[in-house]
Amino acid sequence: MKFLALFLGTFALAAPLACPAANYYVAPTGDDASLAGSAEHPLKSLNKGVARLKAPGDALYLRGGVYHIQAIAVAVSGTAAQPIRILAYPNEVPVIEGENRTQPGKNSHSLVTLGGNYLNFSGVEVRYSTGSGILVAGSYDCVAHVFAHHNYYEGIKVSGKGSANLVEDCDVWWNVCENENAGNALAGKNWATGLCAARAPHGTILRHNTVHDNWGEGLDTYEAFDTLIEDNVVYDNWSVNLYTSDTPNSIVRRNLIYNTPQSPVAQAVNAHLPALLAAKNGNRIACGIGFCDEVAASGRSAWSTNVQIYDNIVMGCNGNFKYWNQDRGSQYTKHLQESELVHATGLQGCLIAHNTFVNSREPGQNRPARANFSIGKGAHRNTRIENNLIVQEQGGRLAEVVADPELHFSHNLWSEKPSPQVAGPGDIIGNPKLAKTGATSAGQLTAAGFKLTADSPAIGRANALAEVKDDFGGNARGSHPAVGAFEFKP
Repeated sequence: MKFLALFLGTFALAAPLACPAANYYVAPTGDDASLAGSAEHPLKSLNKGVARLKAPGDALYLRGGVYHIQAIAVAVSGTAAQPIRILAYPNEVPVIEGENRTQPGKNSHSLVTLGGNYLNFSGVEVRYSTGSGILVAGSYDCVAHVFAHHNYYEGIKVSGKGSANLVEDCDVWWNVCENENAGNALAGKNWATGLCAARAPHGTILRHNTVHDNWGEGLDTYEAFDTLIEDNVVYDNWSVNLYTSDTPNSIVRRNLIYNTPQSPVAQAVNAHLPALLAAKNGNRIACGIGFCDEVAASGRSAWSTNVQIYDNIVMGCNGNFKYWNQDRGSQYTKHLQESELVHATGLQGCLIAHNTFVNSREPGQNRPARANFSIGKGAHRNTRIENNLIVQEQGGRLAEVVADPELHFSHNLWSEKPSPQVAGPGDIIGNPKLAKTGATSAGQLTAAGFKLTADSPAIGRANALAEVKDDFGGNARGSHPAVGAFEFKP
């Protein structure tokens, strides 16, 4: 063993020094024949530029303009101290676009694939892919300040067995064009998501993104592990705005989620209303936060245990929070006796706390109207629903929850007397007296209108929770916190 250590140490000393980091440049007006790739003589082809990236710290700057039908796959890796960067040239907007300017039409390829580790991709517009816009398949990769739109499948997808990837400060809009005008739904097919962590990644962070008007789920994590979804604005997507499925140990916090009556997706659906109504897919108003296990009982993924959903604000959705158990009636669980369903899926060790759920909306013709807050049957165990503010001012049902002793309700504020199965110690019944300030239109709604006024009965009435140390705005919660997403600040 001493000899081996000495040998390895000698080899390390003899190894050549790493090459210094270099900057390369591409431009739509560049010239691949020059072979320079310098700021003065940029390359033309994205792939030629990517091929120059060899060493940690290398950077490829994309000059502004359109790179038409130039998909790239980056397999090289940087390090934590020196990531490899592919980024927009300062104050310019490069656009990577696919061949499919008008949907439909598909293939399985992404326009941008990050397959290496410690890669940073930023400042780029990615559009018109016949597959996904961006696929993150490595580890410790970062996608930031990207505008992803009009892609056939996902706008941005983190997938595979990588770990600790980050997507932040991106605008993900009008993706999932496979289902544009509910085409896939009409045909009885599935659809994708605008922004997601899906199919095996660990420790993904999705934060500070704006995700809206996508033709499937807006933002989600499914068949993934330890996902953190925080500080996003999500609105007017076709299916569920924010969705979790088969994703243990994940956290959903401080997200602003809503629907507006005149969203582009809703208007496009209305234009196709006769056919959509016939297929029971018309007048779509998305669910706010949807929580389900679709495939865990099959063994394909893990159950959604120990999920925490807190400090979120949800308004105007068709069901602001809804849990359902898709596995319960599947071929994998239908043979189980009721006493055995504890081994199937449900809300297990989960926390739903300090959320503000306001005014679930009716979905329109031929769609089921969901209650503001609902939990269906499942193998629930030791799940707490505490300190939430649940308000229904415009008709509709306040709550619809299965009676289950493993669902522990306490210290919630209800705008009217709730049903016995959701009533709990420390409850408040009445008007929470929210600020109700500011614009409410798409892209204009802010969290300020959901703050508490000085005479709110929610102030100081919550149960202090070790898991929730701060409120929606980052203010510390003390020993006597307020119910809902915000602490009161004069």
